[in-house]
Amino acid sequence: MKTNKIISNIKSELGEGVYYDNNNDFLLWVDINKLKLFFVKGSNVQTYKTPEQISSVLDIHDGKIIVLGESGILSFDYKLGLWESLHNTPGQYKTKEFRSNDGIKIKENLYIYGVMKK
Repeated sequence: MKTNKIISNIKSELGEGVYYDNNNDFLLWVDINKLKLFFVKGSNVQTYKTPEQISSVLDIHDGKIIVLGESGILSFDYKLGLWESLHNTPGQYKTKEFRSNDGIKIKENLYIYGVMKK
């Protein structure tokens, strides 16, 4: 019988977007309201400040974490600590009134996501 294992005692206000990278054995999730990205490598939990509300982790590719944020799809180079915008949310939803909500990678460079009122 398998048992559950607690990997962190971090308490999120609005924890979402759990993502597991099977190739590298990385676990990631976000706290939308506290603007945090959590990254677990082995027994090490790293916390990164996000520049805006992030609702989900979409992928890890070439040392960059691809996430879904308020403004659209962003890339985070966790080794350098650099954020980059990859795709902006369409104009009618790119206001402080909306944020992204849930997304998924369909294939390389193709993602689908929803938006919602805050």
